[in-house]
This record gives sequence, C-alpha cells and structure tokens, in this order.
Amino acid sequence: MIYTMSAKIKLNIQKRGDRIASLESIQSSDNYIANKRTFANYRSILNKVNLHFGWEPDKVYYDRLNDKKEEIADFCQQQWKISNIAHLTSIMRIISSLMTRTGFGDKHAMRSYSRSLNRILTVPALPVKSNAPIWTEIQPKLAAAADRYTVVGKIAAIFSYGYVLRVGEIFNTRIDKRDGYYNYLDLDECVWHVINQKNGKPKTFDVEGRLCKFLKGGNLGVWLLGKANGEQYAPASHILKSHKWKFPSNNDLRKSYETWNINDSGRAPQEIEYWNMVLGHSSNVAHDYYDQGLGAGLDSDSGSE
Repeated sequence: MIYTMSAKIKLNIQKRGDRIASLESIQSSDNYIANKRTFANYRSILNKVNLHFGWEPDKVYYDRLNDKKEEIADFCQQQWKISNIAHLTSIMRIISSLMTRTGFGDKHAMRSYSRSLNRILTVPALPVKSNAPIWTEIQPKLAAAADRYTVVGKIAAIFSYGYVLRVGEIFNTRIDKRDGYYNYLDLDECVWHVINQKNGKPKTFDVEGRLCKFLKGGNLGVWLLGKANGEQYAPASHILKSHKWKFPSNNDLRKSYETWNINDSGRAPQEIEYWNMVLGHSSNVAHDYYDQGLGAGLDSDSGSE
C-alpha cells in the first residue's frame, strides 16, 4: 500500500521550513516587549538585517535567521563597526530574543550560536576615539554647577554623586508618588525606583541622603525635572544640549564614571558591580563598552546626551 502525505502535513512541513511572525503579532502576544525604546531598538536591528537580505520589514523570519546565522554575524560586524565579541553578542541576542518571542520555540540555532560567539569568532579591534573626561577632574566641576532650581543644576548635582543615569531616566522620574509606570525618586526614604530604562529591566537603588536633601530644597512638584508650570518635558527635550549643558555628553560622562569605578575607585568587586547596575548595565557590558582604561569605548547611548 502506498501512503500519500496529507495537505495538512505538507503545510506544517512548509511552515517549519519558513516560519514567519510579524512584530505586530509578537506585540499582541504574551511575549511582547513592554519598553518602547527597547522595542524600537529591536525593530531597528531586525529591519537592518531584513533589508540586507531583501526580506520584508517588521517580520521575524524564524527559519531563515537560523540558516543564515553566520552571514548575519558577518553583516552585523560591518554594519555596526563592531570591535569586540561582547558587542556582537548583544546584537545577535536581540535577534535571538525576537525569534524566541515568535512562539516557534526557544531551542533554535541562533540562541546557541549567539551564546558561543566568544569561542568560535575573533573580532578584530577597531580604533575608537573617545572624549570621555577623567572622572576625578570632571566631578568637582559638576558639583560646583549644582543648582536645585534649574534642570542643568539638578542633573549636575545628580551626576556629581555618581548617579550618571541615562538622561531620559531622570526626566521620566516622579517625586510625588510611585504609580508603577513612571520612575520614582522617594526623597524621604532616599530610594530611586527606575522601571523605564533602556534594557527594559527595572532597578532600585539607594540615593545619598545629602543629595536627596539638596533636591528637596528646590521647587517641588510632580517631576524631578519639570517645567516652571509643573508639566513634564516632552521627549524631544530630554537632550542636555537643549538645556544649555556645558559639560561633556551623557555618553562620555557615563564612560568617565565607569572607567573610574572599575579601575581607580578602590571598591570591592561587589560594589563595582552594584554601580554597574545603577548605571543600567551588566558588569560585562561595563567592561567592554564603557571602560576607557581598556580602550573599548563603544556605547549605544550616543543619542541620549
């Protein structure tokens, strides 16, 4: 007897060979990406890969991405001028994460490949220029510029204590209440709850009491950095240059602080890791992207000046 394959089985085999999910379907599922900036970053990387291979934008080509993982790694190295394995791994894991979120399975080749890049690839180092200042030289200048009544003065004060957060995190911080949506700085308990940061992971850390006392002395309202009328600044104003910032960029100050934190602070490893967390990244990322003492200097925060 000769058995023939049913149309349904044929269709399933075809789907396994070229499974596709749209970003819209992912965002409508339980596997959605909650943080808007994180989603925008994931989408941008995916669409650059799709454009390179001539695929439709906003589509996760599950099986094609698996099949072309080595070619994708080569493309990413050229596209983002990658100088170290950690940077390449972070991009490949973004693609892997999107594939997992499709629901087609998390045991795909891209996942294992992205986790083993440090063993199978060598990325030639590229010369990187940085304008990151020396922290011990810039910190006193930030402290001298502290002013509890102005945006620049408040940010300078916050940075001078080592809380060199991404500027958007500070602009999106409330001081009146914790609502579960915006970040919240409790000036009485001196605890900062950040739920909207770039990597989508919430973080909570203690804040120096003297800084909280300083900030409480200003005009209190809803926002840590609010307009004179009490309203929140629009995202377009979450840029230091628009407030006549006279110091190095947010990006360079973050590098400056981490270079000092890792190499010259005299802190124990656990305390160094704690401050890595405060700035919003893992210790590996801190070493590979921020530590100018190692000559890395790659950072994806350049738009958050």
